[in-house]
Amino acid sequence: MGQIVTAMNTLTEYLESREKTPVVLVFVNTPYLPVFDIWYALYMINSAPDLIVIALDKTAYENLTQRGICCFFAGSDEFNNFLSLKIYDKHEVSVLSKLWLLRATAIRMILDTGADVLHTDCDAFWLGDVYRLFSETPADMTFSIAFSHPREIAQQWGFILCMGLFMIRNSENTRKFFSDFADRLESTPSPSDQAVLNEFLYTENTRWKRYKIRNHKTYLQKYDITIHVFGDHLVSRQRTHHGLYAYHPFLEGDIDKKVADSLGGIRKILGKCNYDIPP
Repeated sequence: MGQIVTAMNTLTEYLESREKTPVVLVFVNTPYLPVFDIWYALYMINSAPDLIVIALDKTAYENLTQRGICCFFAGSDEFNNFLSLKIYDKHEVSVLSKLWLLRATAIRMILDTGADVLHTDCDAFWLGDVYRLFSETPADMTFSIAFSHPREIAQQWGFILCMGLFMIRNSENTRKFFSDFADRLESTPSPSDQAVLNEFLYTENTRWKRYKIRNHKTYLQKYDITIHVFGDHLVSRQRTHHGLYAYHPFLEGDIDKKVADSLGGIRKILGKCNYDIPP
C-alpha cells in the first residue's frame, strides 16, 4: 500500500506541474504487455492527448519507461504475474477489486487537478480517432456500451455502461458525481466498479433516451450532468464491422489466446477498412 500511496503522490505532482489538458489513462502489468503493445501501436496512429500509464508491477514499469512512455509504478504483490482468465474465482475477484479501487483513486486524483480524463482498458483497441469521438460528444460523461454485467440492470435498460472505455469532462459537478461513486466503491466488499456504477445510476432512477438510433443519453438532475452511451456500432465488445472506433473484445484464456483473439478480431475489422495492423 505504501508504494501505491507514493505513486499516487508522484502522479499528483506530475499532473499539477502540467497544463490542464486532457489525459488518456491506462493500466497494465507484465502479463498483459503483449496486449498493451497492440493497443499502443493503434493508439499511436490516432491523434490523442497525453498518455499516462499506471504500471502494476516493476517489470512493466521498467519496460515502459525504457520506451519513453509516461508511466507511474503503483503496484503491489497482488498484481505480480496476475492474468485474468475470466473465471472470477475468489482470488481473481479479489485482485480485480483492488485494481478497480486503484483505478477510481487515480481518476479522482486526475479530476482533482482540473484535467479531463479518458480511461481505456488496454484491450479496448483504438481503430479510429477515439479521443475525437468522445471529446466532441456534447456530454459531461461519455461511456462505451455493454450488455451483460450487472445482468438485472441490463435486462431493465437493455444495456449497461462499460467501465472499459469512458471519458469525464472536468467540472465541479462531474467531480462530485465521481467522488460519490468512488465512495460507494470503497464501501462495497469485493467491488466491481462497473456493477457499482450502474447500480448507483439505477438507484438514482435514471431514465434513458435513445438518440441517433443506437446511442443513449440521460440527464441527472441531482448532479446537473449529462451522460451519453455510445451504441455498439461505434464501440463494440462483440461486433466486428466497418466503422468501429474501438473494439473491446471479451478475452478469455491465457495470454497467447488473448493476443490471438485480439489480432483476429482487429484484422477482420481493419481488413474491411483497408488499413494495416501496425507491427
